[in-house]
Amino acid sequence: MPGHGLKEVPLKRIVILSAVLIGCTDPGFVDVLGEAPEGALLSVWGPSAEDVWIAGGQPEAGVLFRGSESTFETMTLPADTPMLNWVHGTAANDVWVGGLSGTMLHWDGAGWTDHSEPVEEAIWGLYARGPEDVWFVGGESRWGGETARVFHYDGLSMQSVELPTELGDVPNMFKVHDDSSRMWFVGAGGAAAFETEEGLRPAATGFSGDLVTANLGTAETLIVVGGRGTGNVFEQEGERLTELTATPAGLNGVVGLPGHALVVGESGFMAMVDRSDGTVTPIEVPVRDILHAVWIAPDDTVYSVGGNLGTADPTFHGTLIVGPLPETP
Repeated sequence: MPGHGLKEVPLKRIVILSAVLIGCTDPGFVDVLGEAPEGALLSVWGPSAEDVWIAGGQPEAGVLFRGSESTFETMTLPADTPMLNWVHGTAANDVWVGGLSGTMLHWDGAGWTDHSEPVEEAIWGLYARGPEDVWFVGGESRWGGETARVFHYDGLSMQSVELPTELGDVPNMFKVHDDSSRMWFVGAGGAAAFETEEGLRPAATGFSGDLVTANLGTAETLIVVGGRGTGNVFEQEGERLTELTATPAGLNGVVGLPGHALVVGESGFMAMVDRSDGTVTPIEVPVRDILHAVWIAPDDTVYSVGGNLGTADPTFHGTLIVGPLPETP
């Protein structure tokens, strides 16, 4: 692990609880951090199984952990970096993070470069398709802003990208992801768009709730999840999103798998979704905080992060659970 910009963080290792997976093999998820005081944890990604990055923090102080399984250190961030909402990259020396107040930072393996924009809106999601092709989305938050934002970095400069006219009143675009041929953008009120040579084009969803996250993973098509209170799972079909199934908890995170999708959301909800018939198989995990994101490492270790960001609590805590990829039913 590179030593530059890192300091050790003491972590609390929890004895493995008896996790019960209905209809699947017991996955043995472990609560690695307990209630991490550094703040809510909102995103997890890594260039390898041994190099996992976790982003989050308090509104006025972002945090970025780096490590694997139960051993993490904290990256040193530029002064006054606020809460970080998403992390993605292409390699250990090409990592981007986005956060509150237009924060966009790039790690080149030795230090940070600030590409932030002077806007009040938060950067909620980003996707690095390559070192010269990085997309960012965001919008309003309880700390500022009022309209959806899309930015693109081409390796030289950051450019603002217009949303389709049909989505001009959308307050938030939450995530952006590649479907292997073009970028997709999802957001508040069922808003969705995809990339064309002429610009962004709206996609039909038939949904009025929030679309929170999109992911391809190893699936054959893009999977999108969302919903508040109750959750909804969608599949990409050409230039539209089609609802596949519903869940008893709102959904924030998803990883696409062959024939299935692993989803996470409110109240510690995790489930495996069979995309052939929409069957939802809940997975018991040792936390009840909101799970904001999930990522599967190349060695099939599952990382899911969350906390109490969606609550009225004035101070946020984070949670991290780690376990092997559950067998599909």
